[in-house]
Amino acid sequence: MASSDPLKLPGPGNAEQIDYWNVRGAAAWVPLQERMDAMLEPLGRLMLDAAELEPGQRVLDVGCGCGATTIEAAHRVGNKGHVVGMDVSAPMLDRARQRSRQLDHVRFVEADAQTTDIGSLGVDRLISRFGVMFFADLAAAFVNLRTAMARRTSRDQRGRLAFVTWQSPKQNPMFTFAGAAVAHLMASSDAPPARPNAPGPFALADHARIAQVLFGAGCSDVTITGHEVALDFGGGGTVDELVQFAIDLGPIGRAIVEDPSLDAPIRETLGSTIESSWSDGTFELPAAVWVVTASV
Repeated sequence: MASSDPLKLPGPGNAEQIDYWNVRGAAAWVPLQERMDAMLEPLGRLMLDAAELEPGQRVLDVGCGCGATTIEAAHRVGNKGHVVGMDVSAPMLDRARQRSRQLDHVRFVEADAQTTDIGSLGVDRLISRFGVMFFADLAAAFVNLRTAMARRTSRDQRGRLAFVTWQSPKQNPMFTFAGAAVAHLMASSDAPPARPNAPGPFALADHARIAQVLFGAGCSDVTITGHEVALDFGGGGTVDELVQFAIDLGPIGRAIVEDPSLDAPIRETLGSTIESSWSDGTFELPAAVWVVTASV
């Protein structure tokens, strides 16, 4: 890491998530980057609009992944602005850098935003599309994130934070429909249930917890707005393409690797499920998110 990059602070950090997003998470997301970006674009747009980006601003994109929202933010702030994309996943950042080669006012930093000294960044806006739910210590993470705006160079207005996060799993069948459809084909699992509020997609599903974390971090003017959006699962495609996307996206693919005899029945079952609601290249699923803004 270059000397101009933020420095690591002492603390336990997010070792489990760092390992996941550099290995299994990256192996799934990087090949699916185009489909994921197409599917999530309406939700990223909600967040970016809420951020109220303006030309010339400095922006930090937390959990930027393969860089879609970082690049769009760069277009919104223009060449006189500057955008930093931060993530713990080296493979995803490699893809982000490849996609942004023509943008001189963008850079990507491999760092843990919970335990990295980001105060010197001096940003006007902090944004995130589904990147702030994976911290081991949410309270510490948001206190640290706030420092990126608290010491910004422009003091004519307060800094603004904007992020989008998932509501509950039952309101987001993108995460559950495939597993439910093929559950009768799979061996029962003795895995323990997920711990409430554990790092993961639904760590901030409770809007009361969001408010508690942000006010505790010293933010003000916290606004939490619910949105329901129809998502084009997999960014569109044939039934077979969407079946493959569902397999690649989650644990079903790992089950097939462990037991290849499951491949054909799983594909048949998923195909029937998707085809029942598929229409001219589109399989829409409802999604429910919180779009959150706050002042610093």
